[in-house]
Amino acid sequence: MSVYKISDIISCEFLKIPKSMFADEKYRSLSSDAKLTYALLYDRLSLSKLNGWINEKEEVYLIYTREEISEDLGITYKKAISAFKELLAAGL
Repeated sequence: MSVYKISDIISCEFLKIPKSMFADEKYRSLSSDAKLTYALLYDRLSLSKLNGWINEKEEVYLIYTREEISEDLGITYKKAISAFKELLAAGL
């Protein structure tokens, strides 16, 4: 059994996945890849906001390619494309 110290917990970074991804019928059918892609995109959006990548309409820009998503999630490029398509179809 592993024992965790408070310093271990504080130093960890986490991705956020909205509970609605699991509770809302509109999103429940999304694949795990799509849900994780959403979490990565949302995290990158926060970074873009911090960097001031905001236009005059207050739209935040982010750059996260399908290649990067596939590498970060350990999935194929085709699965990354599919995850983006799922998110678009769900209105995300």
